[in-house]
Amino acid sequence: MYENYYNLSAKPFRLTPAPEFLYVSAVHKRALAYLRYGLTQGEGFVVITGHVGAGKTTLLKVLLSELGDDVVAAEMVATPMAAREVIERIGAALGITYDGLHRAAVLQRVEAFLRARIEDGLRVVLLIDEAQNLTSEALEELRMLTNQQHRGKPYFQVFLVGQTEFRHTLQRADMEQFRQRVIASYHLSPMDAEETEGYVLHRLRQVDWHGDPEFSQGAFAEIHRYASGIPRRINTLCDRLMLFGFLEERHVIDAEAVRLVSEELLEELRAQGLETVADETTAAATAADVAVSSDGVAAQFAALGTAIEQMLKQGHREAALEERVAELEARIADLEARLMEARVDLAPPAPLGGAMEAPDTPSIDYPGSDAEPAFDDDHGLDDVEFDAGDTDARPSDQNRP
Repeated sequence: MYENYYNLSAKPFRLTPAPEFLYVSAVHKRALAYLRYGLTQGEGFVVITGHVGAGKTTLLKVLLSELGDDVVAAEMVATPMAAREVIERIGAALGITYDGLHRAAVLQRVEAFLRARIEDGLRVVLLIDEAQNLTSEALEELRMLTNQQHRGKPYFQVFLVGQTEFRHTLQRADMEQFRQRVIASYHLSPMDAEETEGYVLHRLRQVDWHGDPEFSQGAFAEIHRYASGIPRRINTLCDRLMLFGFLEERHVIDAEAVRLVSEELLEELRAQGLETVADETTAAATAADVAVSSDGVAAQFAALGTAIEQMLKQGHREAALEERVAELEARIADLEARLMEARVDLAPPAPLGGAMEAPDTPSIDYPGSDAEPAFDDDHGLDDVEFDAGDTDARPSDQNRP
């Protein structure tokens, strides 16, 4: 629609990952360096994490495009799975058929495939996206599989790309053995204001943009404020800005246009009921931003972006929460039954020839009755840093989430 109006060869702000549109900011350049370094090692795990929409999948596509003819690549999008399902998913990613086979037979078939590749002088890499969906049991199964070798060479190498919470999974005490197999790890932090401007201009130039529409410096500042330096948020906002410019027949996108479009996006999120989904930390930060902002829209937009991310993360936990609620309801029902039994057993007999007096209700103390059930989501996490061995370019230099 607006492409013809502005004489562009394609849409510049598509939401789907596109390696040809990759803008190599400082953080993306470093993440690519870690991926390439890991590839040269030929073993172990390489981990890249970042916020939703930070560009992780795009980096994985770039790495895939750079693989030589001596590398067999298998791509896999992780979903919650049991440990026993891991080998089946790997087999499917490698194109191995296993319908009707038991797990042992599937494992034998996958191992035979991997040994044959090694004998042919090839190596296999497994690229797993959305790694935050993997349970610790599935990760342990992966670790055990990577221990297998043939002629002194590992069966395959694994690249794991996931959202921020995947870092927390790896920091758990029970993941020590897995962490020891991670040879390189990097966390993608958001782009700064200068990189955000460079990102927008880069995307426009990829579709033969020649200054129409023009973006003012104020517009770039507002784009960074509202999108918080996250590529996918920038794409969403800028795509709507281009549509807004077309509908309003504008050839200059200024700060006011960005504010108008951002408010429209905010209203759409509110209509979907997303404005109330935020944790206490986000709510506190938003309150502080609103206090120093002229209209508070920037802070609300950032908070809602975080809220959407949190909603996406929560899906795989719903089953566990429902199970916990059912358990608590059963405990409450049991306590109520015990209370009724106690009252019946302790009730005195009615006096002969007179009205029965109401007995005093006995005081019954139950363990934990003064506190609500606690849900511990922290798991005793400590900050654990992974280093690729380069003291001048270690992941710990980056901002942590």
